[in-house]
Amino acid sequence: MAFKEKYPIKSNDFTLSAPGKRAVLLIHGYTGSPMHFKAFAEYLNKDGIHCRVMRLPGHGGDARDLARTTYLDWREAVHNELKALDKSKTKVYILGYSFGSNLALDAARHYPDLVAGLIAFATPIFLRHHLSLRLLIRFFNRYSKTEVRRKPWVRRKRVAEYEAAGTYAQVPIKSTQEFLSFIDDFTKPHLKDVKVPCLILQAKEDPVVHPKSAAYIFNHLGSRDKKLVMIPGKEHATVSEAMLRRAYKETLDFIISH
Repeated sequence: MAFKEKYPIKSNDFTLSAPGKRAVLLIHGYTGSPMHFKAFAEYLNKDGIHCRVMRLPGHGGDARDLARTTYLDWREAVHNELKALDKSKTKVYILGYSFGSNLALDAARHYPDLVAGLIAFATPIFLRHHLSLRLLIRFFNRYSKTEVRRKPWVRRKRVAEYEAAGTYAQVPIKSTQEFLSFIDDFTKPHLKDVKVPCLILQAKEDPVVHPKSAAYIFNHLGSRDKKLVMIPGKEHATVSEAMLRRAYKETLDFIISH
């Protein structure tokens, strides 16, 4: 049964239609929202590419809804979106950002006949403070009754900005464990089973995802057709214009050539 939110949605899924044969399913990251992909989708759409920007269950509204989800909810939603894409599109690509890339890799592994190519941007395999995060989760699960915690890298004065866009400044402890478990259970062990063409993009100084994640993915992918591009930049949740232009060009070139 599909997950149902209890709280209002602030940033919902959307589609930018195009008459061509190419379509891209865009998947935002953990605690992110479809709004994060607005500019990217508009760029691709201007070049005649049909863009479907999905919303992961529990996202885009209230973090209390996210706390009720599991990784199975997110996984099922991505699989359903991929299978529901316009059947008139003969070239379908998946573009994931951050944890959206982990979900994209999983979908491409399960439905290789539906996917012409995959773009994985800032994919978490190793986090900058991975061990500290796991220890904190263990502590809060055992000793704290607090369901959500503010992201330490989000300044208090920006919390309202995050919330207005449906992007969470606070993260539920429970679903953060789900996020980490998905990486351990569905990403790392199964990279060798992903055979579709892949483009891997990563900011060199990403403050959240350790850049060595990109090299790990590249080295363990089962795809023969794969490319790794390291982009100058220090951002993760907010993508600068310079990063966006480079990522857009690499993505468009990849789509056109596949």
